[in-house]
Amino acid sequence: MMLKNRYSTIFIMVLAFGCTIYFLLKQAPVVNKVVHKEVVRDVSFLEVSIGVHPIPIFANGKVTASDIRNISSEVTGLVTHIGDHVVRGGVVNKGDTLIVLDQKPLSLDVSIKQSDLDQAVLALMETKAKAKVAKRGAKKNASEFALFIPQLKSANSRVTAAKVALEYAESKLASSTILAPITGKIISLETNVGEYVTAAQPLITIYGVEVGEVRLALNDRQVKLLKLNEVELGDAADTASFPVVYLTNPQNLGVLWKGRITRVEGVRDSSQMMFVIAEVPLISMANTQLKHEVLIPGTYVDVQILGAAIEGVAILPRHAIRTGNTVWRIDQVNRLESQAVKLIYKDKQYAYVASGLSSKDKIVVSQFNNLVDGSFVKPINPRAQTQLVGEGL
Repeated sequence: MMLKNRYSTIFIMVLAFGCTIYFLLKQAPVVNKVVHKEVVRDVSFLEVSIGVHPIPIFANGKVTASDIRNISSEVTGLVTHIGDHVVRGGVVNKGDTLIVLDQKPLSLDVSIKQSDLDQAVLALMETKAKAKVAKRGAKKNASEFALFIPQLKSANSRVTAAKVALEYAESKLASSTILAPITGKIISLETNVGEYVTAAQPLITIYGVEVGEVRLALNDRQVKLLKLNEVELGDAADTASFPVVYLTNPQNLGVLWKGRITRVEGVRDSSQMMFVIAEVPLISMANTQLKHEVLIPGTYVDVQILGAAIEGVAILPRHAIRTGNTVWRIDQVNRLESQAVKLIYKDKQYAYVASGLSSKDKIVVSQFNNLVDGSFVKPINPRAQTQLVGEGL
């Protein structure tokens, strides 16, 4: 009887324990299974096109006139006349009269020198006549003085000196009328009618209105790309093979000026940049919508320099190049893969790739910072990207 009660107690305890476990399991929270799906991003891409392209180099500088004349007087005198167009900002043509000095003293000097010449010629004629008579009556052992040989030499010298003096006086008289040496614009006038000027005194500054120059600073990499490192410093020979430049004024972007680099300076500035000189007509290129415009010296301009075309170049937006000169390439199954490239040059907008890419490669141009090698992406229409590269070259 006691054994039966013992088994009954054990059975009740087991049953109670089982019920407790069942109750606890029923009260347990339901576990929601989360299936992690790979995020597929939409990315813009550019289809690579490899071709022959010049590498544009961008710089800026200030336009100066290539021909500047500082005109001074060769003689001393009173200013009696100034040309009608001789004002600051006035335009004069080559040969126009700029300033006339008082010619009376100079005309008097010419007359005096003419008189001196006439007297020297008369003295020479008298000496020749005396020498002719002396020669007829001279003895065999007559001296040179008796034959009037030194007298003739002296008379000839006086005539020569008198001629030179007359020519000099005439040149001073001609210099009293100052003519424009070039066609240009007057930027300074330092005298007026009634003022007395001295020889070598600065009077007028004129700059030529046809050709200007821009001094451009380039680093060694840019100089090498343009093949200007092959030019002897200061050499201006064979400029027809030098790079072409296009100038724009930031205040008037609709007008374009075309020129050419003409020489390389032989100095560096404090930042170790090299200087090249671009020569450009001051008249703008033909434009169907705008009239010709003049590029005024002193204007700051943006310059695009085009060197020789290079084969096998791919052009990408600059931001498509990642750290370590790599790009994200989309493979045939739309997975990303990192690809190292060799760059020729980078400017503010574009990167010029020499190797590492093939034609038709799809390169990501979306600006994501956390892309992962091997992840799936969804390429969007590449036609929207075709204007990112190659415009304006």
